[in-house]
Parts: sequence; C-alpha cells; structure tokens
Amino acid sequence: MSKEITIAGQTFPVSQPYLAGHVITEAEAKALNQVRAENVRNNTASKVKAAMEGTAKDGEPTSENIAAYVASYDESYVFTLASVGGGRKSSDPVELEAARIARGIFADWAASKKLTVKAIKEKIGDEAYDGKIAEIAERDEVVKEAKRRVKARQSAAETAMGDMDLSGLDTAEVPSAA
Repeated sequence: MSKEITIAGQTFPVSQPYLAGHVITEAEAKALNQVRAENVRNNTASKVKAAMEGTAKDGEPTSENIAAYVASYDESYVFTLASVGGGRKSSDPVELEAARIARGIFADWAASKKLTVKAIKEKIGDEAYDGKIAEIAERDEVVKEAKRRVKARQSAAETAMGDMDLSGLDTAEVPSAA
C-alpha cells in the first residue's frame, strides 16, 4: 500500500507498511508511545492550565482533582484517524480537495438524516468528526475524484494564465503552492 506525497512541488509515492494487526518493533512502540503521551498532554493542557490558575469553568477539573482527570483521560485515550495526523494542516492540493469532498459527503449524509453537521459534531465531538472526515477522505474513490478536480483546476489555470508574461520574475522568491 502506498500514499502519494508532495515534496517541493513534486509528487512521489511512499510506502504505508503498517496495517491494523501489524506486530511492531521496539522502536515503533517507543515512537507510538511518545506520540500518545504528546497527544494526552496536548489534549489536556488547557484544562490543566485553567485548573492550576483557578480559572476552570463550572464542571471542569480543579487543582484538587486535575490529576485524576488526566489519569482518567490517559486511561481512556485511543488513537483515532484525526489524532494521528500530528496536528498539521496539509498543503497537498489533492489532500485538501479530498478533505473538502469528505466534508461535503458528511454534510449531505447529515442533511439526509435531517440533521446539521454542527448538531452531529456537538453530539460526537470534534475528534470523532475529524476522524470520520479523515476516513472518508482516504477512500480510493474520494482520492481519485480529488486528483481529477485538482488536475482540472491546474489545467484551467494554465489556460487562463498561459499568456501572462512572467519574464524577469525570479521564481526562487515565489513560494510554491504545494
């Protein structure tokens, strides 16, 4: 299994050797445990800060029970598709378009159930929503459509901008789109 990534504007396939059920090495376990610990820290930081500063809202943990809150969060934490993204926003046009398509699919599904995306997100939480969007965006048919749309936009841009005189422009000073 592979995934295409963009490096300096060029697309390259990279392997995706890990599948559910894969037996991991000691180094892989260490890396996953490190990411998990960082996720627990990042996801509880605002509540710990508020508790320690005495600015916690009603119903939120206080300085007296913040340790139990973090321990409970840690005990129940599991990786989701959204949580393993590293928090980065992709600049890959195909990934961005796939996410846009996925949000549209989700919104259409919600409307078919006479629900709003906002109501669903409030019920299931942002992390579960983001995980579902990531799952939809990785489907082969969604990635294929995203590639088609990006290629069509690039072709339209070339047609529309093809005759623009760029002589004298130092392309090293212009940031790339990818």
